[in-house]
Amino acid sequence: KVESSDFNQFEAGSFSDTTTMSGSVSFQIGSVDDGDVTEAVTSTYAFNMDMNSSFTGDDNLYVGIETGNASGVNFLTDSSINGSDILSVASMYYQFPIGNYDLAVGPKLDNDDLMPTTISTYSDKFFMSGYGLTDSNWWLYGNTTGFGLAISRSFDNGFNVSGSLIGT
Repeated sequence: KVESSDFNQFEAGSFSDTTTMSGSVSFQIGSVDDGDVTEAVTSTYAFNMDMNSSFTGDDNLYVGIETGNASGVNFLTDSSINGSDILSVASMYYQFPIGNYDLAVGPKLDNDDLMPTTISTYSDKFFMSGYGLTDSNWWLYGNTTGFGLAISRSFDNGFNVSGSLIGT
């Protein structure tokens, strides 16, 4: 039996003090002269949502959800997502400290999820995913997502190191 007094314990905005949600939507419209697919004016969108939650204040449970309709278009940008209009979990991992190191483990870990540094005023993903020698897993694969483990360390002298092992 559920009583109405059981529902009075929750209020709007009181989900969790340590859980945050953010997101973005990007739209683009245009055409490409002599395009491989079409020269017609095309419109695409991309939607992503990031949820972060902490249990101890030093850890982070991250879930990234996204969708879009950028399949089969000639013009792709950094924000383009091919999601076939279906929301899907794009990244999910749990990050926690062990001594001076940060560890992350999860069923959908990106190879650049645990980067310990920001190398420009723009996002790490924009720069790290586009250049061969700075891509976080440049030796074998480009941008990889799968079950994985990552470790990072930030030193007091400004040097940082990270590595990941991602199952493909």
